Amino acid sequence: MYQRITFCILLVVGLSVAQTINLHGKVSNTAGKPIAKAIVTLANQGLKDTTGADGAYIISNATPVRTPIALIPKTRDIVLNNGVLEFSLPEPLPVKIEIYSIEGKLLKREALLNVSSGFYRYDINKNYRTKLLVVRASIGPDEYTFRYIPSLGSYSINQTAANSTAVSGMLAKITAVNDTIIVTADNYKTTKMAVASYDQQLDITLDTAGNNKDFHYRGNPPGPSAGCGKDLGSWKTGTYSITSSGLSRRYIIDIPANYNKNNPYRLIFAPHCMCGSMWSVESEKFYRLKHIADSTKNYCIFVAPSVYNGGKYDKNNWGCPVWDQKEKDHAFFDDMLKLFKGELCIDTTRVFCAGFSFGSMFTNSLAQNHQKVLRAVACYATANYNIYVPKNTGEPIAWMGTVGLADGTCPPSAGRACRDTVVKYNGCTKPGTVPEATKGSKKHVVYDYQGCPEYPVKWCTFDGDHQWAPVDGTSSGWDPVKTWVPYETWKFFMQF
Repeated sequence: MYQRITFCILLVVGLSVAQTINLHGKVSNTAGKPIAKAIVTLANQGLKDTTGADGAYIISNATPVRTPIALIPKTRDIVLNNGVLEFSLPEPLPVKIEIYSIEGKLLKREALLNVSSGFYRYDINKNYRTKLLVVRASIGPDEYTFRYIPSLGSYSINQTAANSTAVSGMLAKITAVNDTIIVTADNYKTTKMAVASYDQQLDITLDTAGNNKDFHYRGNPPGPSAGCGKDLGSWKTGTYSITSSGLSRRYIIDIPANYNKNNPYRLIFAPHCMCGSMWSVESEKFYRLKHIADSTKNYCIFVAPSVYNGGKYDKNNWGCPVWDQKEKDHAFFDDMLKLFKGELCIDTTRVFCAGFSFGSMFTNSLAQNHQKVLRAVACYATANYNIYVPKNTGEPIAWMGTVGLADGTCPPSAGRACRDTVVKYNGCTKPGTVPEATKGSKKHVVYDYQGCPEYPVKWCTFDGDHQWAPVDGTSSGWDPVKTWVPYETWKFFMQF
């Protein structure tokens, strides 16, 4: 039964107070080390500062601003800060909070039918200090899922706790919120927090991306890169060169025609196969993922990197080069990603890679030690040999694989070996038998591993040979337009 809630809070409509802005403090990581080049933004006032080498920031304005005593949020939002869920309700809406164990057992459910507009807090850390949890929260139709790891420390980054009134046990309304601070930094989880006063020292701790469990979870807010807010300048869709590890490398980048410098875009890398090229990947619309992105208006930035071919890049006389530069190919990927993060508006928590054959081997190779930056990968006909494969770091990554049962180039056994490595480190449940297509099957078979919701593993099999674009009902059909593979990949990537 829902509980009827009455708030004993006085909201003075139209009353405002004048404040001079003097927000200052330091941004550091969980180890206490200062973070340079973090961008600290005071959202409602549109002011920002970038931290120096000492992690310090100052946001000030000598001209007093007039702010309402109790602000009404402009948008719906839920953010997890240091074990506290922060809710923003622009209008009265139902609120639901569910807390699950990592095994999926429901531990707590809080459901409120009609919560009035305002800012609220729900303290998880107060009651769950020693458990790894999955938290699902909703405001009206919007649902968010967070992976929660209890803090072992006792630092505080939210100064509004003293201004809270308890509601229904743990949901509390913040009665004097003036604004929101947003803090972003490369390779750190974006942090938002309510600000009760414009005149205070506010030291901020960011969760490091050193362990991707800190920022890779479903429904997390975008992680804007340092390039957000920058004009495109000379950047446009086309072919570019970059010097990496002393080699001149090339890539094709596709930037949305309606690019918005303040919108963090998903970034999808698409390495080509042996005897393929960055031009062939572009012509096939990056394994057809761009076609889906454009048709659904969910625009992404796509990149087709090129293997090193002795510095020769002639699309009419390409040959059959492969990804054979070992660590230098990985460095090439790193250098591109660093460049794009600095110049373009990228969602740093949603970087993906999809490839076929040797491009798939390169994708799987990156999945061994790039879990901190790659949210998910799709490997079409992959293998863990004939290419540089670094030692796996043991960290989880969302992984999808496809294989044709008659593939003699990258046989199913090779794909299964790659898959099983990820299953092990993702902590997935291993079934007695993994469902697969059989010879003569008219439809592909998709199996989603259980027990690994934040880092899923999807295994797709079909009765066919070495290809990335199989068509159901045929054993050798190949059609980039009719194939099911891009749609399975798109669903896999877009779930995050």
